[in-house]
Amino acid sequence: DRSGTGILSSQKNVTIRNLQVTNFSTGILIENTIENTIKRCNVRKNNMTGINLTADGTTVNESRIYDNTGTGIVVGGDHNIFLNNTAVLNMGYGIYFGPNATNNTIIDNAIGDNGDIDINNTNDNGTSPISDNNTCDDPTQNYWDLGMIKDKRYGCVYPWTPPDLTITWKGEEWINKSEKTYNISYKIANIGEPDSRPVDSSTTWLYINLHHFRCADDLIVDLLKPGEVMKRTFDYEAMMAEDDDEDEIKVCADGPDEIVECNLADVYYHKIGFGNYTVPDLIKSDNENCEYNTYYYEEEPDLKGEGGACIARDGNGNVIAVYTCGDYVEHSCTFDANMKCEGAGHGLIIEKDGITIDGNDSALIGPGENLTCGDNQETAPGSAYCGILNSGQYNNVRITNLEITGFCNGIGLGGCSGNIIEKCDIHHNGDVDKKNQGIHLVGVDRCTIRDNYIHHNRGGGDHDCGGGGNGIFLYADKKGNNLIAKNHIYNNDKSGFWTKMQMHDSEITYNVVHDNGYGGVISDYRGGIILMCMMSNHNLIKGNTVYDNNAGTSGGGIAIGGERNTIEGNNVTNNGGYGIHMHNQEATDNKLYGNTVCEHVTDICSSVVDGNSGEENTCDMTEGYHDVGRTGCTYPCANPDLIVADKFETWIGDPDNRTYEITYTVENIGCIATPETEVRIIIDDKLKGYYPVPAL
Repeated sequence: DRSGTGILSSQKNVTIRNLQVTNFSTGILIENTIENTIKRCNVRKNNMTGINLTADGTTVNESRIYDNTGTGIVVGGDHNIFLNNTAVLNMGYGIYFGPNATNNTIIDNAIGDNGDIDINNTNDNGTSPISDNNTCDDPTQNYWDLGMIKDKRYGCVYPWTPPDLTITWKGEEWINKSEKTYNISYKIANIGEPDSRPVDSSTTWLYINLHHFRCADDLIVDLLKPGEVMKRTFDYEAMMAEDDDEDEIKVCADGPDEIVECNLADVYYHKIGFGNYTVPDLIKSDNENCEYNTYYYEEEPDLKGEGGACIARDGNGNVIAVYTCGDYVEHSCTFDANMKCEGAGHGLIIEKDGITIDGNDSALIGPGENLTCGDNQETAPGSAYCGILNSGQYNNVRITNLEITGFCNGIGLGGCSGNIIEKCDIHHNGDVDKKNQGIHLVGVDRCTIRDNYIHHNRGGGDHDCGGGGNGIFLYADKKGNNLIAKNHIYNNDKSGFWTKMQMHDSEITYNVVHDNGYGGVISDYRGGIILMCMMSNHNLIKGNTVYDNNAGTSGGGIAIGGERNTIEGNNVTNNGGYGIHMHNQEATDNKLYGNTVCEHVTDICSSVVDGNSGEENTCDMTEGYHDVGRTGCTYPCANPDLIVADKFETWIGDPDNRTYEITYTVENIGCIATPETEVRIIIDDKLKGYYPVPAL
């Protein structure tokens, strides 16, 4: 009748094993006792709780707790151990830790498909000093596996519904056919189920003729949600062998198996004869994430050509305007082929609000080396020739799917609002001696720059703050509310993103910024993401990957000149002098949360001592900066790693006495020393004690 308790134990050292406990109010209740064991039990369809522990030192192992009307496991005691259990399909929580539940251990459990939160911990002091390798869905409540506690984005190491990355398309394009050089592009998709975990970053591998080209590894940092597809191009110029006319090419998503994923994202297996849900061999990397093809030298000629135009049509499909080099664009238009502009001048000039220029995966090609560029005035983006120019303050203009190369500036926007630049490839613009930019923005607000490749743009000039060679240059003119997101910005002469003149309330999020700052006029200030001037306030810099930029002597991977900015969840590595640099006396009250800043002379520097603060950051060397309550950062870049490297047993005296000695070796295989620690000894699933280990 689904009332009462199936099994009640208030005695010590009781073992309950190999039972089905069903149709009670509570399946198993252990209370006011110690060192009980529940093993290989199937606790299901109980009216309230599957297992209720108001006891200490209980071990629950290899049991299945499911289909209970309330919570699967309720814990009210301490020093309990949960190993290799499955808690699924309960209408309440999977596991609930009460306010008095402390020092419990949770390892290798699968917890999912419950009606409420899979793991709910109401004890603010933490439930499980040893808790790792569990499988559950997010969010959990005040609970993180050991492997997740550093960034606290997810509760369990393994998601109950994992993502699934795959390559859906790949293609090649000749750079110089006579020299047999070519680019390789691909599309990567997360084909996981709609409620599966997103993928923050992964690495795609390129194989040519069975050889893995590590120098071409493509780091994906854009957030890839279930169902999303992203087009990428390897930052690698491939060359076909002179004596060969074909290359076998393979592109593999998640090449190094960084991401916990699988193809069947929410298929779970019913164990015949035992009636429980489990997850065997499901949470694993899929080895079939690759696309193959052979690229032949004898390709068909490029029929698209370079004599294209941007075609405007009315609602019936009739052509109403044809725009070519130097034209003023007053209607939305779509490229029909690559457009080559031979002479001096702008490529296309925006002349109306609300229009869209759709490149249709075509290119707008300037004169390149044949174009003479003048110094670009920092407040006038049209003072040097632009591929596309909107200096007439036209609003809500969209530029999309267009390659722009060979101009002084790729795109120039001035005084406009609501413009969007997306899915463009802006590269090889500018003059090494002039103040030219990849994208030049002046006095814009509510503008969005997203999902673009911005690279190999040239520029110089001897003025640190207004010089050229930036992937994106923003002269804010006290305007704000802009979004710079999910761009890949690299190999620009000075910096990836540079702003001056009081940018505020803007977001720079989830960009990949690397290898900038190595060309043009070498100045002290350069690097990855540079908010140069004072009063660059109230901005969010989040989730960016910033690496291998030349920060000069005063710049940084990320440099901040204003106050009250939030710098959160960025990965900043190997940028030279400074990782995150709050470089002047106005750079105060900035907040740093969960950043990893490593491999710099000084990882985090604050010119105002203790004028900036943060929590949960990872770094080694700081100057004038400390996480709250810490000296330097919360976590070091290098960590210890303790393992039990060897273990054996030896009989003591007569073996019939059944006493023996356990000898083990603890080894620190990490990068830094540990303080004194402890090991746990577990015999037949029972915790026998903690034993000290000296500093290693």
